[in-house]
Amino acid sequence: EYLYGMNRKKIDMEKAYDIISDAPNSESNAIMMFWKARFADPKWRQCKSSRVEKNQRRANLFYRKAVDLDIVGMAEDGDQSVQMCLGLMYQYGDGVNKNYSTAVELYRNAAEQGYAMAQYHLGYMYYFGDGVDRNHLTAVTWYRKAAEQGHAYAQCNLGNMYYDGYGVNKNKSTAKKWYRKAAEQGYARARAQYNLERLT
Repeated sequence: EYLYGMNRKKIDMEKAYDIISDAPNSESNAIMMFWKARFADPKWRQCKSSRVEKNQRRANLFYRKAVDLDIVGMAEDGDQSVQMCLGLMYQYGDGVNKNYSTAVELYRNAAEQGYAMAQYHLGYMYYFGDGVDRNHLTAVTWYRKAAEQGHAYAQCNLGNMYYDGYGVNKNKSTAKKWYRKAAEQGYARARAQYNLERLT
């Protein structure tokens, strides 16, 4: 919730990390290992906490531990959040060999079950054409599904699609609406874009 601004929660990485690190049995939980890796991983600047120093070696240890704790088997059992996390690992080659097609399959499995974070990431894959044919219309479809559930990043990206006219007709008013929704949840990038729109 605090990672992506879900369920009317503002994005708050400190609270998110507190929940992750203080969870019972977090050392034996593959998902908690994944998120600990994300907070330690220097390439994920948005996942930051004053309690964690960015360190790639440490992040890699957490990714490997997630694999050792059978994150793959958990995803095969159909857990949506696990599928999304494992999809991210395959998308970026974190703890596993990079494989866009596998990432898309995992995102789609979770997205079709209504999981907003997976819907957002699937939209991203269609936007860039990673593991699928590039298709802005399909990207909009998945961004919208996530945005309507309150996913702040998806709201911002949907705003971008309306602003640029990718997959939809250009509409600055609708873009501003989605930027505003994301900004109200604490998504700084959307707030900057909204303010820029308001000034022009």
